[in-house]
Amino acid sequence: MVRQAARMAGAPVVLETLAHQVVEHDAAGQDDARLLARWQQRSRAVRVEGRAGTDPASGWVVAGVSARGEDWGRLVMVRPPGQAGSNQDVVLLERAATTLALHRLIARDREGLERQTHRTLLTALLDHAHPDAEIALRARALGVPLDGRRLVGAVVRWPDATGAATLATQARLRDLADAVAQATREARLPALVGALDDSTVGVLAALDRRDAEVAVLDRLGRAVEKVVRARLPRLEPDRLVTAAGSVVAGLRDARRSVVEAQQVADAAEHLPHQGRFVRMHDVGVRGLLSLLRGDARLETFVERELGPLLAQTDRRSAGLLAALRAYLEAGRNKSAAAAAMHLSRPAFYDRMTHLQDLLGVDLDDVETSLALHLALLAHDTR
Repeated sequence: MVRQAARMAGAPVVLETLAHQVVEHDAAGQDDARLLARWQQRSRAVRVEGRAGTDPASGWVVAGVSARGEDWGRLVMVRPPGQAGSNQDVVLLERAATTLALHRLIARDREGLERQTHRTLLTALLDHAHPDAEIALRARALGVPLDGRRLVGAVVRWPDATGAATLATQARLRDLADAVAQATREARLPALVGALDDSTVGVLAALDRRDAEVAVLDRLGRAVEKVVRARLPRLEPDRLVTAAGSVVAGLRDARRSVVEAQQVADAAEHLPHQGRFVRMHDVGVRGLLSLLRGDARLETFVERELGPLLAQTDRRSAGLLAALRAYLEAGRNKSAAAAAMHLSRPAFYDRMTHLQDLLGVDLDDVETSLALHLALLAHDTR
């Protein structure tokens, strides 16, 4: 809609929030950087009488954007110095603002457009869809300066999501994204915040040179828990998975930090709730296996070590897998493993004997047990 208005007017058009942050723009063939340079400062100086009109000082045309009687932002048509907008420009901008409201892009969700724009930039970053300079420019116009900042990727995941893109799932994910965005504001942390998939909200945060990354992530973690408890009482914060990647020097490596955060979250789903943003060093070998997930060599290793057991489909095989897991998690202590499974020692020992026969291994051998434990963890990650 913004692009169409710019084409019809033959001039740049910008959709901004009431805080003069750019949600969308079309430069109408002109230079984007020049159009958005010091945008907030320039836009604040532009004022018109009523809902729409032309600013006599700059010649810019402005139309308010509202829905259900609530002002949300402004559409601004930028005319060159000395060339004031016409009455036709005012009518065009008014119609464009009305069209935005009619399509319920704003009425449906006050922050919907902003979150959509953040998500678009995060997706473009992960997919290498746009040059880094363009992403930085659009992020800066949104009030998120990425240039010259240390950056860290993070994710907040709702682990109970089924993966089905139902309306309820989409609404819950949108609410979670809004809550995480509010948490970044309360933590005084400039960040892009948007949904990455049906269960995950991604964050790309810009750290000041003086910020200590651990302190910043701890502050953000507390803010996320506080806001989720207040805004989403049915979503237990203790069930959320929060993970962060490594801090990187600039936008060129930002994708790596976000991807690392997703991989850490994959590994952290199997761990008890941490109450903070989990990092790669917190997940240990699970983090390593998560990084290698999908590698054909790891898949071959898992099948070689556990293949005969995984090939079984009867109820007894499930008991054997549980026995192996209990034995390895108990540090190869059979008595402790039997107690953990609420089995008598003879019954547990019988399962271990059957397991050794099925796999053709000696579970008393340390290296054999280590290989089976790694294969089991890789299977869980897979």
